[in-house]
Amino acid sequence: MSLDKLVDSTQLDSDLTSVANAIRAKSGGSAALAFPGGFVSEIGNIPSGGGGGFDFDVKTVTVNNNTPSVDRAFDDFVFIAQCQPTSIPAAASRARLKAYFLMFAYVNGKFIPTTNAKGYSIYTNTAGSADFYGGQTNLSSTVVGATSITFSTASSQNMQAGTWNVLQIELTSDSPIYSFFDL
Repeated sequence: MSLDKLVDSTQLDSDLTSVANAIRAKSGGSAALAFPGGFVSEIGNIPSGGGGGFDFDVKTVTVNNNTPSVDRAFDDFVFIAQCQPTSIPAAASRARLKAYFLMFAYVNGKFIPTTNAKGYSIYTNTAGSADFYGGQTNLSSTVVGATSITFSTASSQNMQAGTWNVLQIELTSDSPIYSFFDL
């Protein structure tokens, strides 16, 4: 058996370059990738998503004050934060004006809609009530920075302390959800 026919190095280089290009196309990277470690590392850096063209990022945050922060995952996104059910007190123990949910969209460097009512929140309006209320709200303390998002509800409400789930859904101009915001 001839050893020089076991591997066609030209074909192998071509095939590895094709795989590396596909990885870079998905990850957004441009650096050379050494095989196999660079391939494995770059694949590990590709954000996971829910399929169907949507990329998303999920985090769990402990809220102890009115302005918790999370890493910013995307340029344009829908942001949803929800207090975990295990952190919501029984109805009789709920305080007045506590927020349990908030949502907003951020596109092209601004909140959508661009009015003072930047988002939507669900909160209690009466102490000891089982009722939740919701509506547009001015998320006056919410700040979207280059790498982080400090989020808060309206200044008249306080965020319920506890564990919150935070979901960021990427908005791209070709995704169906983008048209929802009439952009």
